[in-house]
Amino acid sequence: MALLITDEEIKRTGLSGEQLKLELAILLFEKNIFTLGLAAEFCGLHQLQMQKELAARKIPLHYDIDMLHEDIANINEP
Repeated sequence: MALLITDEEIKRTGLSGEQLKLELAILLFEKNIFTLGLAAEFCGLHQLQMQKELAARKIPLHYDIDMLHEDIANINEP
């Protein structure tokens, strides 16, 4: 399914198309609908750029202690 947002509708927001995609990606990330990777891909940013954008807005990453333990276990695997 494709979602069509007309140029007129975008213009009414006062944002560029790219800015609107970023805002939508951030909203969906905040609602835990998008992962960091999906949010970054949606708006055409590298994940590190997306992290910086979230940090600038003081939006925390969805990363908890269980994820940290999983990452550590993966690093320690041969």
